[in-house]
Amino acid sequence: MKRQRDETSESDPDTQKCTRCRHNLPLNNFKVRKCKLYTKTCITCIQKSFCSHDKQKEFCKECKGSAICKHNLVKSVCKECKGGSICKHNTIRSICKECKGGALCAHNRVRSKCKDCKGGSICDHNRERYRCKECKGGGICEHNRVRTACKECKGGSICEHNRVRSKCKECKVKSTSQTKLFTKGNEKEENSVTESETELDKNIVKN
Repeated sequence: MKRQRDETSESDPDTQKCTRCRHNLPLNNFKVRKCKLYTKTCITCIQKSFCSHDKQKEFCKECKGSAICKHNLVKSVCKECKGGSICKHNTIRSICKECKGGALCAHNRVRSKCKDCKGGSICDHNRERYRCKECKGGGICEHNRVRTACKECKGGSICEHNRVRSKCKECKVKSTSQTKLFTKGNEKEENSVTESETELDKNIVKN
């Protein structure tokens, strides 16, 4: 098993210093990552950093963690708060194509999701692991469907008519009628403004 280099590696190869509590501890007090390296923080310190909702305290929305903004988003990636990770093109800097973000590969895609680069999010079946049914990814529900499009799970893509929102005719009719009303309202406002302007011009000519 590989171990990350630290201050105690030369003196005692069976111990490692925790970056949080600063104690020299045996290696069995550290978690092993997928890359077969030990974590820099010990297990007890990792457990302390998690809240009752099994999330990191600072990133927990329910606990209102320090990293969560007033828009209920992570501050650094919040566009309204102009977080530190947001570039001048109003996108996350690391995945911005115009800024040539560090997370983009040679194919101009997000490296972790690029099939040609065999990114970390791509499974053995050449799909995104999160949406792979064979890998039982996080985006697949108990009914073996994409969770957002599952009617039984009431996914986010399912509308009030129990159909996929993008393919629902009734939802499309509603959206078009709303846009028509909006445009009509704007036209009325423009007409009223032009009428008032013409009245003012007439009064000026009379005087």
